[in-house]
Amino acid sequence: MNIVLVGMMGAGKTSVARRLGWALNYEVADTDYLIEKNQKQTINEIFSSCGVEFFRNLETEVIKNYLNHQKLVMATGGGILLTEGNLSLLKQIGYVIYLKVRRSTLFIRLKRSKRRPLFDASNTQKFYDLVDQREHIYEEADLVINTSHLSVQAVANRIILMHKSKFDRPNGVINESI
Repeated sequence: MNIVLVGMMGAGKTSVARRLGWALNYEVADTDYLIEKNQKQTINEIFSSCGVEFFRNLETEVIKNYLNHQKLVMATGGGILLTEGNLSLLKQIGYVIYLKVRRSTLFIRLKRSKRRPLFDASNTQKFYDLVDQREHIYEEADLVINTSHLSVQAVANRIILMHKSKFDRPNGVINESI
């Protein structure tokens, strides 16, 4: 079964996807990387030159290109679920897992990054509002894992264990916070 990782920017989707791909011998597809490669621009440049809507349409096209892939781990951009229909497409690809991280933890992680177009380190409340606006959408994933206090390897290990047991968890929600 394919695995699709969703969540806010800075949640560790790409890092976890790489670990999972290596451990399961699965192809790894990172939607942001694929868009940057195809457009020959960074996400920030695409946002600036073409706009958010253009970028969101590119995300949907990337998803559609992977509908028939097998043995795949996909890391998605933080806003991919904002486009109506994308969650349904992602669920056609595989089991969608939300990597949930506390807002304060995300903020600390993102302060170190220069590559996040919707992140403004000078406005904590604006970022917290963005997280709050998206939370209910992410919660529609097949599985929610609270990863706030877990390393990349610990998250990957939990997903691998669930993968081996075919993700048979009641209600699809696992709270791994301490």
